[in-house]
Amino acid sequence: MAQAIATDRSQTIAFILPDLHYGLFHTVAAAAQAEAHARKHDLVVVDSMASADREAALIETIGAYADGIILLWPQGHHTPSAADPPMVAIGRPLPGAHSVLLDQAFVVEEQLRHLRALGHERILWTDGPDWYWGVRARRRHARRLARDYPFELSTPVDLSYEGRREIAETLDPSITAVMTMVDNQALGVIAGLADRGLRVPDDVSVMGCNDVMWAYMANPALTTLRSPFPEMGRAAVSLLLDAEPATAGPQIVETMRSELVARRSTAPPGGAPAV
Repeated sequence: MAQAIATDRSQTIAFILPDLHYGLFHTVAAAAQAEAHARKHDLVVVDSMASADREAALIETIGAYADGIILLWPQGHHTPSAADPPMVAIGRPLPGAHSVLLDQAFVVEEQLRHLRALGHERILWTDGPDWYWGVRARRRHARRLARDYPFELSTPVDLSYEGRREIAETLDPSITAVMTMVDNQALGVIAGLADRGLRVPDDVSVMGCNDVMWAYMANPALTTLRSPFPEMGRAAVSLLLDAEPATAGPQIVETMRSELVARRSTAPPGGAPAV
């Protein structure tokens, strides 16, 4: 592929993320920075504070000097033009930009496959807020899967630890397993179930997604899916430096899959942990 970024420019890549305090975003940014450094480029991290307006302003400002821009979970709907520096989006497709995505359908399939293999038939899938593209993608696939493998879908709840209340406090007693959108939500559900006197996994199995640092520190250690965030960060830099900009050629979408990490928060219904 032709080199997208001219070598006589600033050798600087801007990395715009929505929340500087969120740990998983650090993982993506650190991997992108290491890849950029190996390719003789600097990488500058900027926080959009989850604001579409601020993100748009940063794109305009940074575009004046950066050789390229990586948008992690883009907040707005900026469509790059030929006048913009090359852009790559991570986590959500963006018209006019290459993108690196997590296979959201596979997340739902793998969670369901694991729990059904353990013998669970009464499963709850927790929905999330509509503003998150990944939630919408998973919801569409969950609804399709539910036609052939019946499981319950919750009302949308927050992705945070505090999102547990709406799940744990209203959980149907017949449910034996819960598939959550992210690990923070799963850890909150475990705590909320404990408040109700329910044990994980003896009474209810709980499964997360992403494999945050504290997932294995939980009690019980959380079964989850490890998302390939370092690989996504490196791939974004490679697309930015190696591919023609999407405004000048075909739009490239790289999709990556998560990996099951079975720990002690899931078990056969009413049984001992399977790991």
